[in-house]
Amino acid sequence: MKISFLLTTGDSKAGTEHAIQSQIRSLVSRGHEISVFSLYRTDGSLSEAIGDVARVTYWLGENAHDLSGNFDVLASRELNQLPAMLIRREWDDQFSQLTELVAREELGKIRADVVVTTTPALAMLGSLFLPGNTVLVAQEHRASMQRGKGIEPLQAVAHDLDAIVSLNQENKEWIDENFQAQGFVSEIVPNSLDDIFRPQSTLDNKTVIAAGRFAPGKQFNHLIRAFAIFHADHPDWKLRLYGNGPQELALRELVGELNLQDAVAFTTDLGDLTMEWQNASIHAMTSRAEGQPLVILESAAAGVPTVAYDCPIGPRNIVTHGVDGLLVPLNDVQLFAESLATLADNSALRNGMGKRAILTASRYTPDLVVDRWIQLYSDLLERRAGTESRSETNRRHMRITATAEDPNLYDADKTKNFFEKDSPVPFEVSIVEPDDLSVGAVQTKNFDDAVRFLESGQIAHVNVPAYGYFRRSIAIRSDDREQLLLTLLKESLESLCVKPLRGNSVISSSDWHPGIEQLSAMQAETADVFRLFTPESDPLRRFTWGSAFGVDIEIWSYDEERSGWVPPRHNPGVDLLLDHDFDSNSQLFYSPLWDQIDFPIDVVYTWVDDSDPDWRSQKEAHSPASDDGGDLAAGAMRFRNRDELKYSVRSVRTFMPWVRNIYVVTADQRPAWLSQESEIQVISHREIFPDPSVLPVFNSHAIESCLHRIPGLAEHFLYFNDDTMLLRMQVPANYFHANGIAKFFLSPVKVDLRPQQDVEPHMWAAQNNRRVLQERFGKVITRAMLHTPHPHRRSTLQRIETDYSEIFKSVRAAKFRSETDISLLSSFAQYFGYFTGTYEPGSVRYAYCSLGDDFLRPRLSNLVATDRFDMITFGEAENANFSSAEVDEMLDQFFRARFPYPTIDEV
Repeated sequence: MKISFLLTTGDSKAGTEHAIQSQIRSLVSRGHEISVFSLYRTDGSLSEAIGDVARVTYWLGENAHDLSGNFDVLASRELNQLPAMLIRREWDDQFSQLTELVAREELGKIRADVVVTTTPALAMLGSLFLPGNTVLVAQEHRASMQRGKGIEPLQAVAHDLDAIVSLNQENKEWIDENFQAQGFVSEIVPNSLDDIFRPQSTLDNKTVIAAGRFAPGKQFNHLIRAFAIFHADHPDWKLRLYGNGPQELALRELVGELNLQDAVAFTTDLGDLTMEWQNASIHAMTSRAEGQPLVILESAAAGVPTVAYDCPIGPRNIVTHGVDGLLVPLNDVQLFAESLATLADNSALRNGMGKRAILTASRYTPDLVVDRWIQLYSDLLERRAGTESRSETNRRHMRITATAEDPNLYDADKTKNFFEKDSPVPFEVSIVEPDDLSVGAVQTKNFDDAVRFLESGQIAHVNVPAYGYFRRSIAIRSDDREQLLLTLLKESLESLCVKPLRGNSVISSSDWHPGIEQLSAMQAETADVFRLFTPESDPLRRFTWGSAFGVDIEIWSYDEERSGWVPPRHNPGVDLLLDHDFDSNSQLFYSPLWDQIDFPIDVVYTWVDDSDPDWRSQKEAHSPASDDGGDLAAGAMRFRNRDELKYSVRSVRTFMPWVRNIYVVTADQRPAWLSQESEIQVISHREIFPDPSVLPVFNSHAIESCLHRIPGLAEHFLYFNDDTMLLRMQVPANYFHANGIAKFFLSPVKVDLRPQQDVEPHMWAAQNNRRVLQERFGKVITRAMLHTPHPHRRSTLQRIETDYSEIFKSVRAAKFRSETDISLLSSFAQYFGYFTGTYEPGSVRYAYCSLGDDFLRPRLSNLVATDRFDMITFGEAENANFSSAEVDEMLDQFFRARFPYPTIDEV
């Protein structure tokens, strides 16, 4: 047989890659012809590891270098900056348009009897672009139930797979239950362990070894903390960590924090550990999820017992607790430390488990496993013979069979296979002028369209609560499913998109466009939610409002036992509907649900125009004679204006459509770009400082201490600095709870413990915050806040002012940052609110970009297209590589590219 393996990064030295290498060597030994295709090349080590037994082909090198020869250097770089079209980022973040286009070209050239993929994303690409008569096998090397959204591409193309192979029974059962009636073979084949010489450990070296990728799922931080507890009573034991990955620096820092530098060693060249296991007495694993961890088999073959978290399916399928190792309840660091001590303190127990571990490893010899692979592949080839090709399968799944009631309804000429290379885009996204591109308008249009379809088909319906803030849900009875599909096909415009779902899972890699094509039989039969939306975009395609603002039509089924209709998925409001609920064609609740935010939320900016000559002269006249704080307290860097406010406001208007009022607090200034017709309210310092005699002030802490005095300000508001921009849609629940509690976002930066005279001015207020709050509440604050929008409660700020009136007077009187300041809105109020029950910690995805970054230009370029983060903040810094003018130019380009359209607020 000709067998090809498809890997994402074949050079990775993780468990999946080692398992594939073992399969390849076993299959070659039986005379089969093997080829390996890797999307990415790093150091070429896969070729070295396999040697001459199989041909390795890399498609993309470092820096978007197209090794396949399909695109030139410039095109490759441009395509690599664009997000993938098929593989969504939440599925797998390793793909770009370049990856997909190269894969599309190269997969079509593969001539093999069987192609084996190793991730759900690769399975999807294989399904779409491999030649039609190829047997396609998806190997699942991770716990499928732990993949989250990452499993969705496998679900989307399961109908087109010949087999999904699990490593153990638990994973197979999960696949069978969640991928029902898809037609593929579900099989179990474990990984094998190469049949090579493996030195045995004497188990008398006081060394614990752990190996794997330094990534969140492996939880090496748990192991380090457990080892710290263990090491306190076993100071002569060492821990060796073999691996590499994104968390390496954080793990090294943790070792330093725990003062384990002399006890923990890192080896970042993972390589072949065969000769290393003889130096270990215990193997440790603290993963939160595994497939079938080959590293346990490698340690067992050397006679080294394992201590592992009993995470879903992985270790428990190899290790028998108390026989050849110890299993510890997931995430129990203390018990993990105690289990290490159990083996360390009892050499007889350790040696007995080591001997039994060798017997365990013997069950996974290559000869036993390769026979199962060969039999499976042979059976699949025989099964595939005489069936329709993959391209025909895809075409079939793009159609729905004609019905006797209306045989002309399904027009075959409208059916297109949109996976074919040169097929046209099925429709153009509606282009809307920027002034008319609003979330509210899109939501209303989608809802009105959905209701119109239902009424046109005389389908009884009722509004039901939805989880998505920007999405609405409508329930219909399962009796009306066919009528819904018929109505959509009859009434639809070409711009309408429908996303079929089963529960909350998307079941197709492409949307259905009723105006120009038919729904596949599989989707028609299995979907129980149809998400309707008409995408709208601006002329530059910078913002597209799509399915996130659609309307879900849910198909509710009848439950005989409950004598009512039950939902296809969970919702926050109701589990049973009666017939009369549908007959009302209305909604169930006329007041907000308990967890919905219905109170007004305002935004407040503080802003200064440092180019204003009047302001500059006042600042110079009041600048302190001494240079106590230097530029960090009173220098120009703190007041530089690049029109950031304009673009920050654009981001709020775009991504926070629920904001009621925007206030800009200034020193009697007005942004030149701000229209007289704008509803933004410009507030002078004179309006909010209770003692105007202290003005002018140039101290942000003083100004912040007065913001809650803005006339008409909502109880709940967000305090923005103009150097903060939103990058994706926000919901009120990111910042407040429905009961009014405000959230705050902690930074990893600690409050400096050095004396005040030895720290930078920005730390003065933080140290005062700590002192004042410790005196009041008897607790020490240690962390600053992220430089994000700060949610606040006006009533809490008023209470703080009442309780600390003298401090407020002092802060408001300080014209520049002072050693007596507190930072009311960026730290003090958050902790005070936490201690008094009106604030609590939250989380956001936050990016910080220092304008002193040596790689500022490429970083800004990357940030133009990304939607990974909720927001970005820019930090002023001196940059030896760029002049101020160059930094201004780069930022201007970023702002205009990321937020290209003026708002109603601008002249």
